[in-house]
Amino acid sequence: MSELTRRNLFRHGTAAGAVVVLSAEAFNLLAASPVGAATGGYGPLVADPAGKLDLPAGFHYKVIAKAGTWGQAPYNEPFDRLDDPGSPPYPTKFDGTGSFPGTQGGTILVQNHEQDAVNPGAQFTPVVPKTTGAAVYDGSATNAFGGTTNIVLDVNANVQRRYVSLAGTIRNCAGGVTPWGAWLTCEETESIISGGKRHGYVFEVDSLGRRTTGAPLTALGRFAHEAVAVDPKTNFAYLTEDASGPNGLLYRFRPTRATGQFGDYAAGGCLEALQAWTAAGNPIDDLSQITKVGTSLTVKWVPVPAPDPDGTDASPSIRKQFAYPGRPATLAAASPDRVTRSKKFEGAFWARDAAWINASYAKKADLPASVSYPALPPTVHDGQVWKYQPAAETLTLVALLPSHEAADDYDTPGVFDGPDNLCITPHGGALLCEDGDGLNYVVGLDRQGSPFAFAQNKILFQDGADKIYREFVGSCFSTNGRYLFVATQDPGIAYAVTGPWHTV
Repeated sequence: MSELTRRNLFRHGTAAGAVVVLSAEAFNLLAASPVGAATGGYGPLVADPAGKLDLPAGFHYKVIAKAGTWGQAPYNEPFDRLDDPGSPPYPTKFDGTGSFPGTQGGTILVQNHEQDAVNPGAQFTPVVPKTTGAAVYDGSATNAFGGTTNIVLDVNANVQRRYVSLAGTIRNCAGGVTPWGAWLTCEETESIISGGKRHGYVFEVDSLGRRTTGAPLTALGRFAHEAVAVDPKTNFAYLTEDASGPNGLLYRFRPTRATGQFGDYAAGGCLEALQAWTAAGNPIDDLSQITKVGTSLTVKWVPVPAPDPDGTDASPSIRKQFAYPGRPATLAAASPDRVTRSKKFEGAFWARDAAWINASYAKKADLPASVSYPALPPTVHDGQVWKYQPAAETLTLVALLPSHEAADDYDTPGVFDGPDNLCITPHGGALLCEDGDGLNYVVGLDRQGSPFAFAQNKILFQDGADKIYREFVGSCFSTNGRYLFVATQDPGIAYAVTGPWHTV
C-alpha cells in the first residue's frame, strides 16, 4: 500500500472483543488442516528484549535484511549491504515478497521496494541502485528508484546472497508468485516521467536472477497495480487495483500463450474487468453493497477497451473507461459494459483452487453516489475478504469487518479494520499484514475464524516530525512451511520467524 493511501488498519491489542463476521467458507479454510492455529491462536505476545518484534512464546526470529536506513540516526545500528558491485546499502521501503524453493531445501525471496523519486533535501533513503548490472526499466537520475532484490537463504534461513534483480521502477507495491518460478512485481502508480516514460506496469522477475529483462508486461494493463494471484491450472492472472476517483477494479488476464513458462505473459493476451451479479440477476456496482457473509455473486468478465492508456481524456485510465457517477463528459466514450468496483482492492493470494482477495475498507466518503440496484445500498465497512472460484465463476464474501468509523474507536484493543496483504498458510490458517498509523500487527485467523495478534512491530520510525509504527509487509512461507518471512516497511527490516507451528 502506498504512503498516500495509508490509514489505520488492524489496531491495538489482542483479538479479545473483536467483532469479525466470517462465513462457512472461512471455517472450512481454517479447519482444513490439523496443524492450523487452535482457538485463540498461539497465546499472548512476549516482549522482544531487542525491541523489534514481539511474538508468542516458543517463536523466534532472525533478521535476514536490514536496510541502510539503520545506519543513520536515530537507529545507529549495523545495516546490510547488497552483494552487487560497490556493495551499496540494502534498499529500504520493503513491500510485497514472494517465496520460491532454492537449492538443498533453501529459499529464494524476491522482495519489492516501494521507492519512487529522490529528494535531495529529504532524509537519506537507501534506494534500489541502477548501477549493479541488473535489468533496468527507467534510467532516470532523479526518479524510478524502486525495484526488487533477491535474497538467497539456506535451509536454516541463513543469508547466502542479496542482490538487485530489477531496477528503474516506481512504487513496487505487492505482486504475486507464478507456478513457473517468477515473481510478478506491480507498480502502484500511473506516473509518466523521464521525458514520457510510462509507469504503472507489471514486470516479471526471475527468482533465479537469470531471465529478467526489465520490459513491462503491457498486456496486463497500465494502472495502480496492487497484487496478483495466478491460477496454476489455466495460468490466468487475477489483478487488484488500489485506486479511487472512481474506485478500482478487479481484473483477469488470459494469456495468449499459456504454456506455464517464463515470458508467456510478454506474448500478450486479453485483459478483462469484473462484472458481478446477485443470484437473482441484480447488478452490483460496488462490493460495498454486499454485507452478508456467505453471499455468492455470479461473475462475468468484460473486455478492457484500452489496456495501456496514456491518461489523457482521449485515452483515460482503465477504471475511467467504464461508466460511473459523475464521469466527465470530456472523456472518451465509455464502454457499454458495466463493471463492479471496490475501494482499496489490496492483497491477492492463490490457494485451494481460489483467489483470495482483500477489499481493505470503505468509509462514508468512499461510497459511490448511486448504484444500479439501490435495494442493496453501498455500506461502510472496515474490510472484506473475498474468495473467487473460477470453476464456479462465483465471488463469495468470506469475512466482513464492520465499520467503526462513526465510533472512531480504532485505538481500542481488539478493534480490527482494513485487511491489506494476506497469506494463506501451509498450516491451515490465514495471516493478514497490518498497515496503520498506530500499532501494527501480523493478525492471524484461528480455526473458529477469530482474529488474534501473531506479531507486533515495536520499532518506532522517525517520519519527519512524527514517530510511527510502520506497516507489516510481504508475508509468505518457505516451501517446507518452517519459516514465515515478513518485514516492516520502514526503517526496513525483514525477518524469518519459526516456532511451534504444529503444536496448537
